[in-house]
Amino acid sequence: MDDLYTFVYRGVLTDESLDKIGRRRRGSLFSEDIAKVREALAFEILDPELVTTARRMAIVYTALHAFENSVRKLVSTLRFRRSFVHHRDELGRFRARFSGYGIEQILAQRS
Repeated sequence: MDDLYTFVYRGVLTDESLDKIGRRRRGSLFSEDIAKVREALAFEILDPELVTTARRMAIVYTALHAFENSVRKLVSTLRFRRSFVHHRDELGRFRARFSGYGIEQILAQRS
């Protein structure tokens, strides 16, 4: 068990050290990254009016994307809870049906 604590503690220390030296987190977008992408996609030759319209739509897309994924996460959580409740109820029915056969002692030993 001490090995596990040592391993986890080293991981925490490494994580903090990386943050102190300026590690970039996954999903972070820095201005130099945006500049590189704009340059690679030749934004300067695109119609400025269309780029402005696209930027407005990007805000809408960002909101829709975040909302959709939030709903998916919520549905997954609710499905898990529903499944858990269903299995818990089935176990209760199982215990009630076989209570006279010593099943309670077997289940108590396994818990």
